[in-house]
Amino acid sequence: MPMRSESYGGNLGDLLLRDGLVTNDALDEAVKRQQQTNQPLGRILVEMNAISESVKLNFFHKRFGHEIVSLRDHKIPDILYTYIPRSTALKYRVVPYKLEGDTLVVAMEDPSNLVTLDNLKVQIGLKIRPVIASYSDIEAALEQFPQTEEDEAEEAVAAPSGGGKLFKYLFFPVVAFLPLATVIALLLFSDDFQKRVLLHPPWGFDTQDMVLSIVLLWGLWSLIIYELDGLFVNPEKR
Repeated sequence: MPMRSESYGGNLGDLLLRDGLVTNDALDEAVKRQQQTNQPLGRILVEMNAISESVKLNFFHKRFGHEIVSLRDHKIPDILYTYIPRSTALKYRVVPYKLEGDTLVVAMEDPSNLVTLDNLKVQIGLKIRPVIASYSDIEAALEQFPQTEEDEAEEAVAAPSGGGKLFKYLFFPVVAFLPLATVIALLLFSDDFQKRVLLHPPWGFDTQDMVLSIVLLWGLWSLIIYELDGLFVNPEKR
């Protein structure tokens, strides 16, 4: 049975290191990049030129026994597209390859990822047998994946409009800096505000304490807005 590909290196990185296919330094750097991008470790190592695509494919074949296939000249029967919706294929980066009885053969970049295989099995309702394909083959096949009306409607809902994109882009800088900009404007243009805040600060503060308090409060506000931005507005950036 294929081993589970752990997040951030895990068993896959250990096996590559044990087989002498990568160095400690290359693996450490790849793990750091994976933590930042959440991309498959094997792909990152190829992009780093730490290993070649053919070495990666042969490693999976020898270690896990999965067949290596080419999708470039392979005609995918239209019926197979009904088993895996386009949204699912894009989410898991898998391509239906062929049907063997009650088993759907899927081409994927990392067949040791049992989490993806388990999710596909539950969602599709068939047994899943993975085969290995190169990253470029997978991406090219996904670009040719037929789009149904349901897919178009789903993507239209998910994709932000022009105004939505502007909101996502401006949310953090505008909301975070608005209070500070307001205070600066009042200090520049309101004599009464200057007297109350700088010349005669409340709560027994002197001018230096008041300025420091304003800066600290703004820093706390910015941190809160940054977290809200990551949680609700731009989660894909975190």
